[in-house]
Formats: sequence, structure tokens, C-alpha cells
Amino acid sequence: VLPGLDGELPSREVPTDEGLHCCQRYRHVGRLQAASWRFRLSTISAVDIQELIDAKAIERVMVDYFDRIDALDPIGASQLFAEDATADLMTGKIYQSRDHIGRALGRILLQYRHTSHHISNHRSVIEGDTATAQTYIYAFHRFPDDSIWHLWARHVDKLARIGDGWQLTERILVPIDSTPEWDLIDDSWYRPHPGRRTHEDLHTELDAFRSGQ
Repeated sequence: VLPGLDGELPSREVPTDEGLHCCQRYRHVGRLQAASWRFRLSTISAVDIQELIDAKAIERVMVDYFDRIDALDPIGASQLFAEDATADLMTGKIYQSRDHIGRALGRILLQYRHTSHHISNHRSVIEGDTATAQTYIYAFHRFPDDSIWHLWARHVDKLARIGDGWQLTERILVPIDSTPEWDLIDDSWYRPHPGRRTHEDLHTELDAFRSGQ
């Protein structure tokens, strides 16, 4: 006899008709859900699966790049580029070749005591063994004199499948805004969101909407 049962064993509750019906209903729903997932999986082609794998691999390139940048490892970051890649790194110059890009990244990073880069929106378009990608970035920079510079930008990239993975063949760092202003950066380098309309366009649209109500 177990303590607390006063010498009586608990009775086993016999399922009612309503309980049995409920269990059967849940089993039926479970079978329908399983069949639905099997149908969905059957409609996914090998091409679709490969595209998902490639998209994740390309996103990993973006993450790995900034991991090396913030680790003060410009040569490591440059290994994500193809040997004959080109890069516009917001310095007013176009760098050609992996080695040239690595050296340029090194000179840029020597300006800062610390950096911290954060990726937000990312999208890639894959066409076989080539791809394009756009990645939005927030970058924190601390100078040796303890001053801080914030940059919002996007990477506009071209990539190619080389060997077992993806490598950057072209990179353009497009600044969107920064604070405080830095006289080394030409105002003409800042570019808004692609396809961004003017405030005048939006005012016109809203006025037309109000007049139509």
C-alpha cells in the first residue's frame, strides 16, 4: 500500500464515448497534417533545395566577412573574395585582386581602435553558379582619440560558385548615412535606398488620395 492512499488503489478511469471520439478526431487531424507535409515536400524540387542551401551559404559569406573585419583580420576577410575580384570600399578607389583588397582593408582598419558591424536586411538572387546580393549594414567605429563614428550602408555584391563554395567577385560599399559627418567622405558617395521616391512624389500621392475620398 502506497502512503497517502489509505489502503486503496486508485481506480483506472474508463474513457467515455466522448473521450474516445475526441482522441479519434485528434488522430485524424494528425494524419491530415502529416499528409499535408508529405505533399508539400513532394512538390519541392532538388533545384529548390539547392537554392535554399546556396542562399544560406551566401548569407554565411556576409557574416564571415564581418567576423574577420571585427577581429582585425583583413587578410582573412579577403579570402572570401575571388582572386580576380574587384571592390569599392568607400575610399574613392577601386581595388582589383584579392591581395589588393586585403591590403586596402588593412589600411582602413588601422584608422580605428574598435569596430562592430551588424547585418540586418539581406537578399540574394541566385542564377546557377552566379548570384547577386544586397546586405544592409550598421557599423560602429571608435577612433584612437575615443571619438565615435556611425555608418549605415549596404553591400551590393556579385558572387560566383568557385570550388565547393561561394566567393565575392565584386563588392560595392554604398553609404546611406553617417554621423558625425566626416570630411574624408564625399557627399556624392551617399546614395538613398534603390527606387526611393522624393517627398514631393509622396505629397502628390497623398493629395490625390485625399481628393478621391
